[in-house]
Amino acid sequence: MSTPETIYLIPGEYEEGLVWCDDPAPDSYSDPDEAVKYVRADHIPDAGKVITDNSKVNAGLIAENERLQARVAELESDEQEMSGDNNV
Repeated sequence: MSTPETIYLIPGEYEEGLVWCDDPAPDSYSDPDEAVKYVRADHIPDAGKVITDNSKVNAGLIAENERLQARVAELESDEQEMSGDNNV
């Protein structure tokens, strides 16, 4: 048995909760708008490009985080200097 390319998570008719299915509306009681579609990553066009783009975004966020941490350290140092001046 091979792994399907697409599966759906749908509200169960007789089971409580959600069930996996290969059809978004397997019967007349199912609403396909309530189904959540899952596609295998190896069947998504340009999936590698998405990962590359995400790594660029992550690198930018890491750089921004480092910049903000340095600024916080600078402000804390200034605050300590100011509180030290008040104690004189």
